Order: sequence, then structure tokens, then C-alpha cells
Amino acid sequence: MGGAQPLAITLNGGVAICVEADADRIERRLQHRYLDVRADDLEHALKLAVDAKGAKRALSIGLLGNAATWSPPWWLGVSMWTWSPTRRRPTTR
Repeated sequence: MGGAQPLAITLNGGVAICVEADADRIERRLQHRYLDVRADDLEHALKLAVDAKGAKRALSIGLLGNAATWSPPWWLGVSMWTWSPTRRRPTTR
């Protein structure tokens, strides 16, 4: 995750789960208000994101981890995303 992306998303009214491999960077982004909250795990991050979306509230969520090690379909059923194995990236319905 870059530093400006979470802030840009919330300034535009969006909700984002931003995965970062370095806990110190998450803390620094929280201190500088580039991130709004830190999630304990993926399930917590998804709950925060779904709740914020339902409330139509902008929110950036920092999650410690390595996104490259996660199986791509983790977001299925959470929002409007679907996985396309041939395209290797999310596509909207």
C-alpha cells in the first residue's frame, strides 16, 4: 500500500482495505491520518468495510499482511466484485 492511496479513496467517499506488510508503516499512516483504522485480521477488515459501505461512510482500513499470498477470490460475495481466472484481476458485474 502506498501512503496516498487510502487518503485519496476516503476523500472521494470510498471504502478501502489497504494491505501492508510492515506494521510500522501502518502505524505511521494512522498517526498522519492517511489511514482511518487498523483491522486485526481479514475478517475484521471485511466487517469494517461492509459496515462503512452500508452506512455510506468513507473509511480506509489498514491490514497487516502480504496480499500476494492470499487466494484471489477472498472478496467474492462481499460486494460487486467477481473473479475472472482468465483476466487475473477483479471485474465488475
